[in-house]
Amino acid sequence: MSGLKLVRILLVIAIMILAGCQPSRDAALADAGEAQAELLRKVEPKQSLPAFGGTLIGKDEGEWGGEVAFREPDGTTYTVVADNSHGIFEMPYGVIALTGLAHLGGNRGTVHLLSRTPGARVSARPLMQLPGAPCDVVRVGDRINMRIPSGYKELPSGRLATVFSCYALVSATQLVRYECPVPEPEICFG
Repeated sequence: MSGLKLVRILLVIAIMILAGCQPSRDAALADAGEAQAELLRKVEPKQSLPAFGGTLIGKDEGEWGGEVAFREPDGTTYTVVADNSHGIFEMPYGVIALTGLAHLGGNRGTVHLLSRTPGARVSARPLMQLPGAPCDVVRVGDRINMRIPSGYKELPSGRLATVFSCYALVSATQLVRYECPVPEPEICFG
């Protein structure tokens, strides 16, 4: 047997042994899920709202995930919506959570109605899809104003800048577009 053939055989055997040592896809996904959950536990909430006999908390870690969670009076905490939180508000039509993510070409957002029946956990029902991820979210009276990234424009310098559209959630089912105030900041803050 030639030396080259022996090296090839040993290389194939080594690859087969090492491939057997790799974690399964399910194990790798479970490890990633646990790491993400641990990260979210350590993140300080960006929003909080006393409601339903406990506290709703919102976290936004961008592409690493986020959540709308509920903390019971005894400290027990669980996820209600597994998505980046951009605002939690008690409105005349119910408790609302805005979630979403704009990252690497993806741009999604949702309005959720949160509720709780006696003896049950807080739950979320999607009310409507937004045209993208909400940012700079502010309650003004009985409406929730937000900016949503809607595309890009080229600046005189040749650099691309994000273009935003402004919307107001005026009821549980009505989103109204309005003219964004000028000057328009270049980035959004959750």
